[in-house]
Amino acid sequence: MNYSAHAARRKANRFLAEEVNMFMSGGEPQLVVADRMYWRVPILYALPHGPHGEVGSLDVDVETGQLRIPPDFSEELNRRADALTRSSSPQTATGE
Repeated sequence: MNYSAHAARRKANRFLAEEVNMFMSGGEPQLVVADRMYWRVPILYALPHGPHGEVGSLDVDVETGQLRIPPDFSEELNRRADALTRSSSPQTATGE
């Protein structure tokens, strides 16, 4: 393995900060063995007042460090984060 879990998480965090949303970060990577081995890094969404939840995952190849980024990935993560925010807001809970 050329890329450790720590390196995969750092790479995911850099991508998220630069390309997606500053309120997203990588969680603890899990090793996945399939056609290739890769680290699956959960993507966590958090606002300044605390964490909200997981909105997706990002795969990092253990040999090359290449990110597996599907089409419209950034947009989908932001849609999920928006939905998560709406579902956990006090206005949604009280029906206002």
